[in-house]
Amino acid sequence: MNMNRLSIPCASLAITVLVAGCTSTGTGASSGLSAEQDRRVAHLGAMAQLPPYSGPKKLIAVMDFQNKSNYKGQMELGTGMADMVTDTLIRSERFIVVERQQIRDVLKEQDFAQTGRTVESGAPKIGRVLNAQTLVFGSVVDFSETQQQNQSIGYHGFGLSFAHAEAKVTIAIRLVDPTTGQVLDSEQMQGKAEKRAMGLSYTRGDIGFGTKAFAKTPLGQATQEAIDKAVLFICSRLENVPWEGRVVEVKGKDVYINAGAERGIAVGDSFTVFRESEGMIDPSTGLQLGAARKEIGSIEVTEVQPKFAIAKILRGAGMNRKDVLRLLSSSQAKGVAPAPVNAAPPPSGAPK
Repeated sequence: MNMNRLSIPCASLAITVLVAGCTSTGTGASSGLSAEQDRRVAHLGAMAQLPPYSGPKKLIAVMDFQNKSNYKGQMELGTGMADMVTDTLIRSERFIVVERQQIRDVLKEQDFAQTGRTVESGAPKIGRVLNAQTLVFGSVVDFSETQQQNQSIGYHGFGLSFAHAEAKVTIAIRLVDPTTGQVLDSEQMQGKAEKRAMGLSYTRGDIGFGTKAFAKTPLGQATQEAIDKAVLFICSRLENVPWEGRVVEVKGKDVYINAGAERGIAVGDSFTVFRESEGMIDPSTGLQLGAARKEIGSIEVTEVQPKFAIAKILRGAGMNRKDVLRLLSSSQAKGVAPAPVNAAPPPSGAPK
C-alpha cells in the first residue's frame, strides 16, 4: 500500500468542455510583478511574500499529524499533511527540516506504541536524538468536501454535468520546545476552496495526496492554503528565536561546530558559547525543566565546510564538546557584549 495516497470521497478528474472555475480564499500572485518576482512566486508559492533570508537555518522536525476529523484513513492523512508542511518549510528557505524517515526511525526505536506513551509526551527525548531546535506537532480538525450535481447525462461511466464543489480543511499546529516538552504556541488555520464547472467528468475514488491531480481539486487547494498559513505562522513565530548549535570538538585554537554551509553558516558568523549543566527534572511531576547555562566565551567562523565549520576563539577558554552556541546579533559581533547568562535562557519563543 502506498502510504502517501488517500481516498478522497467523491473526488473527480475533469476535462473541461465549456467553462470551469475554481476559487480559493488564499492570496494569489499579484499583477504587475517583474520577471524575477514572477520566478520567485512560481518557485516559492505563498512563501514568496516572506522577505528573502540568507542567515543560518534552524533545524526543525515535523511529526506526523493526528487525524481528528471525520475523514477515514488516519495514517495516510497524517503523513501526507506532515510531508506537505515539510516541503513548504523547505521552500521558505529558513529551515533545515529533519528527514521524515529519520523521524520514523527514532519513533520506532523509542517504541511509543508498545509503552503507551504519546509522541508529544516524549518530545524532550525525541528532540535530543534529532538535535532539532523546534518540534512541530499538528492535527487535522476538518477535512471535508461537499458536492452538488444539478444535471447529468451519462453514458458508460462518462457524464456531462453542472457541478459545484466546496472544500474546507482546518489544521491545528503546536510548536514544542524539545528541551522541556513545553508547548510554545499553537494556532488553528483553515483553507477553503470551491469549484463550479460544466464539463465532461469521470469519477475516480483514489487520488494521490500531494499529486498534481490532488492539487487541482477543491480539497487539494484548501489543503495547500491551510498548509501555507501554518508555515507562515511557524516562520513568524520562530523569526526572533536565536539560532543554536553545538561544539563538536576543540583542537588547539580551533573550535569545530556542528553546522556548515548546508545550514547557512558563513565565514565571519559569531556565536556566544554556553556551558550547559545536566537537565533538571521536577520531583513532583517528573517533567523536564530545562538546564542551567553559563556563558563562557564567544567564537567567530573562519572556515566553512558543507556539514561543519571551524571557528577561532574571540574570548573565553576551556570550551568543550557539546557546549551550546547561540548566534550573535550584528551589534554584539561588533563588540557590544551580551548580557551575562547564569541560567538557561527561557525556552525559545516562550511568552514573556
